[in-house]
Amino acid sequence: MVGRSHCNGRCYTYRNGCKQMKNKTFILVFSLLNILLIPFVHGQSKSYKALSNNEIVTLQQNMQQATAKLKSLQADFVQTKNSTLFAEPSIQNGKLYFHAPSDLCWQYITPNRMSIVMHNDEMVIKTVKENTINAPKGVQEMIQLICNAINGNFLAHAELFDIQYYKDKNYILYLVPKQKRLKNMYQNIVIFLGEQHYIADKVILTEQNGDETSIIFKNQKINESIPESYFSTK
Repeated sequence: MVGRSHCNGRCYTYRNGCKQMKNKTFILVFSLLNILLIPFVHGQSKSYKALSNNEIVTLQQNMQQATAKLKSLQADFVQTKNSTLFAEPSIQNGKLYFHAPSDLCWQYITPNRMSIVMHNDEMVIKTVKENTINAPKGVQEMIQLICNAINGNFLAHAELFDIQYYKDKNYILYLVPKQKRLKNMYQNIVIFLGEQHYIADKVILTEQNGDETSIIFKNQKINESIPESYFSTK
């Protein structure tokens, strides 16, 4: 059993009718979806080479083999969002902890501390304040999408995305949502994969309103021990 430590922040109590907390929840949901999803800016770059059918099959096999061996993942991330609502980009730093098959701890460290923890069928949002919120079903579905991106399960869900495959320095997966819920939110999703471990090195997300979020992952650690309490929902 992989060991686990304490996820920063304590569960805080949700107060019915608290509009501010609902707004924070929606902002957090949008931020989470940026973990492993990436879009091209203003369409595909001409420098990217489309993979042949045989190359796509080989890449998919390599991805499936890599994710089958993935027991845990740790990484630092820098998340940058450019929005028409703000004059300057919003920049957040944090850490990702994942334990197969679907335990996830997504920590924001700066500028504000906040964590989202999913363990088994339970998911909670944590802050440093003494308040708590149980994640609504919509948030849980989105968190599951993140896990599917990490463990490669999205390849088994052709009903969710049309996927195009490209190669530059990295492999690039260009995802166009087909599911109505996702399609209403995002223009496209792109995943940049490192060749060595077939794990996302960078992510960028384009929403339907044109807002874009990029996430760069650094200091990735694969299959190293993670304390159990990182995934505690208590």
